[in-house]
Amino acid sequence: MNIDTIGNSVMLLMAIIGILVSLFHYIETPRRGWLYLTGFFLSHFLSDYYWGIYTLVLHKDPEVSALMAY
Repeated sequence: MNIDTIGNSVMLLMAIIGILVSLFHYIETPRRGWLYLTGFFLSHFLSDYYWGIYTLVLHKDPEVSALMAY
């Protein structure tokens, strides 16, 4: 296990925590801001999940353009 794998795992865990916290706040008080925050964390989680699985399976980073990186 290298530092990249640990970093990817921590980012996935933080995204899951963010999804759960914002979703529970949205269920308690249904405001549009909490829904947007849940969507943000969900998209961030899916992006990190793709990146993490790709690096675990192929042992290299995905090739992306400079425009997509920023």
